[in-house]
Amino acid sequence: MRDELLETSYSPATLQKQYCLDKGEARRLLTSFGSSQHEMDRLLAARGRTRLHRKREIHTPISRAPFGIG
Repeated sequence: MRDELLETSYSPATLQKQYCLDKGEARRLLTSFGSSQHEMDRLLAARGRTRLHRKREIHTPISRAPFGIG
């Protein structure tokens, strides 16, 4: 089967956890743009919030962040 046929979706809780979003922001994004995981990943990547980047950013100690985090 092709990947397009195996469409997965985000719930508010999984989107919030995956991208470290506020609960209200996760719900707003899902309401506005739908729950397609592929499309949501593309949308958040355009905002500079990729899953890999966010995990690395969260685990960066403040002493190693030259301009701060946030």
